[in-house]
Amino acid sequence: MDRVVLDGNGLGLTGLVRPADAVAVPVVPSEALDRVRRAHERAASLAARGGRYGRGTGVGAHRSVTVDPSDAAGHTVRLLRGHAGGAGPLLPARQARALLAVRANQLLAAGSGIHPSFVTGLTEALRLGVPASRACPPSHWRRLPCRETPRTVP
Repeated sequence: MDRVVLDGNGLGLTGLVRPADAVAVPVVPSEALDRVRRAHERAASLAARGGRYGRGTGVGAHRSVTVDPSDAAGHTVRLLRGHAGGAGPLLPARQARALLAVRANQLLAAGSGIHPSFVTGLTEALRLGVPASRACPPSHWRRLPCRETPRTVP
């Protein structure tokens, strides 16, 4: 199968359509994943110092609530689950695969501090052909492109 490079620096229309059509699999250069890993380590270091919004504190109405360092992993999981919802009919598989490719490429820009395994999970789901429709409700389309990584969508 053909390959499309996802590196966080740009994803043209052809690079988006090929994995969406399931005629190409994503390939992530090691330097791109290393960039994500370094950003994650920096974010973890800052979080360890405390007081960082969303890392060392709650979010929204709970922004003044300090997260107990021993519950950092649990806080992260709750934060992800709290932002993982959507409503409406399932997306067609082609659109869902396109969304996964865009999101993986956005995360590879290394602006979020997310753990590299999330990027690996997204790209592996694309590579293996895991049905993505259930993971990508239409509400996600309103969130694209991600404000912290505007260069990833043409």
